[in-house]
Amino acid sequence: HETRVPYQEPEALPEIDIYVNSAENLQALNLVGGKSDPYVICRLVNTKQTFSTCVIDATLNPTWNHGPETFSWGEEARGLAFDVYDKDVVRSKKLGRVVLDKKECLKGFDGWRSLGRDKGRINITVKKSTGPSRKATKLRITVVSAKDVKAADLLGTSDPYCICKIRGKEAFRTKTIWKTLSPVWDHPPEEVLVANYRDLKFEIYDKDVMSKDDFLGSAVVDHDMFAYGHDGDLSLGLGNGTLKVKLEVLGIEEITLPPRQPADAKEQLDVSLPEGDLDASSPDKSRLEGILARVGGRSPCSPASTITFLRSKMTEMLSPSNRNSNRAAPSEGEK
Repeated sequence: HETRVPYQEPEALPEIDIYVNSAENLQALNLVGGKSDPYVICRLVNTKQTFSTCVIDATLNPTWNHGPETFSWGEEARGLAFDVYDKDVVRSKKLGRVVLDKKECLKGFDGWRSLGRDKGRINITVKKSTGPSRKATKLRITVVSAKDVKAADLLGTSDPYCICKIRGKEAFRTKTIWKTLSPVWDHPPEEVLVANYRDLKFEIYDKDVMSKDDFLGSAVVDHDMFAYGHDGDLSLGLGNGTLKVKLEVLGIEEITLPPRQPADAKEQLDVSLPEGDLDASSPDKSRLEGILARVGGRSPCSPASTITFLRSKMTEMLSPSNRNSNRAAPSEGEK
């Protein structure tokens, strides 16, 4: 005889969207020029979830405009840490740290936090993720030109191009204009779908033939520009110049979201357990941890006690009260 329990989708962990916007009045650690080359590493403490921003060279007031990045907040997490570093060839040096707790993150935070006494401050945005939107704004985007971009080449010029990104992924890019700090691209209009104004970002790079392209600055739009359109300049960050773009709002469109699938096709099958106890050499022992993860719980020490625990867990899950609770109304995302 076998006791069978239908697969149940595990309860989703709360997710947060993270944006690293900018910093100001950082410490100067470069030996020459009185500046630093700052970047940020963000970690969900006690987990493997992490990301880093790009490096902004020679500044104490960097603008990263990085995000959104999405983390899942599990029980093991012990805070959301933002560590600011100065990039060096040999070893990066820490410029300061900020940690937000779970309550702050799920409630939402948008603003400045001190990196420590005389270490400056960082501007970050953290909010509870609402999941993928079912509606998106259709935009027609024209990247026109830039002015007063940073000089990245030895002769005091740059070879700039622009990348338009939507939620961190490239939508399109302009051609490269050689040896200028005021490029005119007049890139043909591109039509894109954007779910949230914070998902849209423009990045400027200096084209290098023999090495990695240099980051020159980035620009984002605000809510009104996204909702009503814009024809004008956007800041690329303090000292990085401006970018001229034209945004035309074409309308709102429905997005077809892909159906949610279990992580493993085997999870769609019923779980079956043999009767009787298992000894240490049982071929079924190796799959007990996987079954435990699907019904919830921590494994006891021995296979026999594991089987006993699972049977009691199955009885609980199959009780009438539990079955009724599983028929609760669908969430907004499932309707």
